[in-house]
Amino acid sequence: MHEVFRTLNGSLPRGKPVVLAGAGLLCASTAFPVVASVLREDQVGPLMGVLDVVLAFVAVATGWLIVATAGTLDERVIRTSCRVYRVAGNVLLVLLITFFLVGDRIRWNILLPGLAWRGWLLMYALPAGVSAWQSARTETRDIR
Repeated sequence: MHEVFRTLNGSLPRGKPVVLAGAGLLCASTAFPVVASVLREDQVGPLMGVLDVVLAFVAVATGWLIVATAGTLDERVIRTSCRVYRVAGNVLLVLLITFFLVGDRIRWNILLPGLAWRGWLLMYALPAGVSAWQSARTETRDIR
């Protein structure tokens, strides 16, 4: 799939708007398993499942686009990504605390798979997103 994006690379959108769109899509997509895991089964309609799958597909495609159009992963990008990874790693601790406090009220079979692949997508695309964001910021500075 990356080869397809790389072939089209010159005509693809890139930079801050794509990173912002990807972040928004990932956040909106993450809401689906969170909400579905705390609602009763009869409260989750089929429309919610369809919307989840459509939004997930668009989020993954946007993540691939970010990775395919990213610039170089220099030392600054790696340091910034590492800082974000450290903060994001706290989500695992929050999930553990949630399990101990209210674990019986959450449908973990819905929540964990949904969060797992979204977490993977974040970790996979983050360095490329940071590179695109910082490149756009550097280009803005060069113009002024």
